[in-house]
Amino acid sequence: GKKLLEDQIAIWEQHGLTKHMDSDRLLCYKLLARDVNEVIPQMNVNLMDWRRALALHMWFGVSPTATLDEILASYEDALAN
Repeated sequence: GKKLLEDQIAIWEQHGLTKHMDSDRLLCYKLLARDVNEVIPQMNVNLMDWRRALALHMWFGVSPTATLDEILASYEDALAN
């Protein structure tokens, strides 16, 4: 799952292959690899309000078993960085 996709993206980046990929497709792969802190800033700011950013963070950025407190703490940490 996540680890395999992270490794594949790293291989593509090491070999310079990401420059040949559609940027939206690469963002989707990174989102599926739970790299929301890199994906959200690159998304269209006109479409990304705080609710959508929180939803993406909740669905893809934390463990599926995370509590609401953990989700909010992780989201706030992402905003601070």
